[in-house]
Amino acid sequence: MIDFDKEFSSFVEGSEGSSIRDIYSIIPSLDQGQIRILSEMEYFAEKYNLQEIKSFMERYLKMISSNKNLSFLSSMNMKSLLKAYTQDELIRGIKVQSQINQAE
Repeated sequence: MIDFDKEFSSFVEGSEGSSIRDIYSIIPSLDQGQIRILSEMEYFAEKYNLQEIKSFMERYLKMISSNKNLSFLSSMNMKSLLKAYTQDELIRGIKVQSQINQAE
């Protein structure tokens, strides 16, 4: 699950990374159905000590983490987050510009 408050506060505090990388990092890789299935698989793998299932899940999660679920971009939460991030970038740019002008 994504903690939007945590992600947004890291945006507002000012990240040293790329804006695109920051936004990409919060796009989920799994949908709710996949999360439920993986949770159930993890439960049974732990209960019955099924190492093959555990290693499969690790490989699957590694593979799926590089394939983001872009249908999430159409949600209103994501649109609101992108708008807020864009406004924060604009304000940050205005602050930097005004500081440069004052220094001159």
